[in-house]
Amino acid sequence: FTDSVVYFQSFNQILAFHSDSVSVVLPFFISVMNKVNDKILVAVRNKGIYEIEGITAKPFISGDFFENKTIQFLLPFRNNQLLVGTASHGIFVWNGKTLEPWNNQWTDYFIKNELNRGFYTKNRQLVLGTIIGGVVIFDESGNLVTKINTQNGLPNNTILGIETDEWQNLWLALDDGIGFMPHNYRKGFSIEKINDVGAIYSMSVVNNLMYLGTNQGLFMKPLNIKDSQFLLVPKTQGQV
Repeated sequence: FTDSVVYFQSFNQILAFHSDSVSVVLPFFISVMNKVNDKILVAVRNKGIYEIEGITAKPFISGDFFENKTIQFLLPFRNNQLLVGTASHGIFVWNGKTLEPWNNQWTDYFIKNELNRGFYTKNRQLVLGTIIGGVVIFDESGNLVTKINTQNGLPNNTILGIETDEWQNLWLALDDGIGFMPHNYRKGFSIEKINDVGAIYSMSVVNNLMYLGTNQGLFMKPLNIKDSQFLLVPKTQGQV
């Protein structure tokens, strides 16, 4: 909404409530509507991005680029740029003149996991929600900060909405319920699949080594070596 108009978005049109009357602003298929850098922007399938002023709309970005693309989010970006996220073609940056791909090395991942939502945080991180792969977070330069999905605490991998609260915690609308990520999202847990060790009966950490007592023997791995595997401690075969 603005100071004088309240807008309602449906799939097929934008309605503007103004001076006790309702007007149809855009009678097209609408994929997303967002307020970006004090502009109200609307993505129209196969046509482009429109800017709404009052109860009228005018083209903001148009062209052949938008053919067969579904835009999932429009976000403010550094230096007054616009970030345009699509469902099946990756993410693009509008610099005022051209649309250029953003973070090309991740485009296949965005397509495979079906990019669905985006959010630009106050600490200049980009939170991207997918249909299949949960959340991925990047810094402004496109460097991966973290992934959050069902393997490290998220109850569902389908992200339908992203918001923050006054403490910059992330709240996620999921396909089944609500997800919460604290501002310091590194404080969490991960789920590790352990193969070929049998049924685990006991666990202990000693001198930075993790031990598992199982029905097949005693297994051990160092915690300070990335991607290390559990190995059977010699001569411990049998139930522990």
